[in-house]
Amino acid sequence: MMDQHHILLLERLNRELEASDPGLLVAFPYQAYLDLLCRRATFTGYRDPGAELAAFCSRIAARGGAELLCRYQRGLLCHIAGLGLSAPLPAQFPDAVKLQCRDEFKRMIAELAEHPPEWYSWEEDLFCKDLAICCFRMFPAGFLKVEMHAGIPRSLLLRVGLGEKFPLMALVARLGGFRPYFEMHLDVRQKETFNPQGWQYSLCLVGRTMEAFPEVKGLTGSSWFFDPRIRAISPRLVYLREMIELAGSSFFFFGRSERTTELATSASPTRRARYLEGRYLPASYLAVWPRRELIRYAAQEGTA
Repeated sequence: MMDQHHILLLERLNRELEASDPGLLVAFPYQAYLDLLCRRATFTGYRDPGAELAAFCSRIAARGGAELLCRYQRGLLCHIAGLGLSAPLPAQFPDAVKLQCRDEFKRMIAELAEHPPEWYSWEEDLFCKDLAICCFRMFPAGFLKVEMHAGIPRSLLLRVGLGEKFPLMALVARLGGFRPYFEMHLDVRQKETFNPQGWQYSLCLVGRTMEAFPEVKGLTGSSWFFDPRIRAISPRLVYLREMIELAGSSFFFFGRSERTTELATSASPTRRARYLEGRYLPASYLAVWPRRELIRYAAQEGTA
């Protein structure tokens, strides 16, 4: 249920919007935005607003520029996070996930005073994650945020070498196709639990959630820390790959990019130095963890 603080905060944000652009919330009610957000195609990625919502946002920006749109989306997030606190959560979610959802909604509201308006943009990954949680296209699991409607990119068959192509095709055939899968994403806001115990907890919670979605074929996700070279460069991070590899996950070369390099080197002087010396070229690898093996892992560990 919305508390008095949240109600007053939302009223203030709405007054500010109306003062800067009278009639904005009548012409573009939050519910219309939320309807477009929720009815995007099932396998639309969490960072893709889709054509209809992109057009809706463009019309708002045409009235007052990108800043007005960001301020509108700040009010929107305040509104829909409040709805999340009072609305029923998906019945299939384990109780631990439901509790984390409520905590996420509270966090979103508490952070409204911390972020500048420009943070509330589709260019900001964490804002996109928050929107995805609010419309239950993504659920929280410890330091992971998990997309519920994802898949193995078919283009991966063109990227991998011959030594990986046939094992990948065989795995996809065994699992029954390229989708649907859950897809895991790291949330940098949960740094305090980024350790082996936190990783195990997150994985167990994903496994328990997957039990309630029999159509989901497994868990996937790509990252630079799944690169086998990390064992020699950053051995303290080996557990991120090793823990799921020992429990049945397969890995495939996913690609190299400026973004991968930035993520792999920004927080580590060692990796940064090796990259600048030409001794390390960051690469992203895709994990594919079949549902049976993941659910078995969650049942055996029993920590979620």
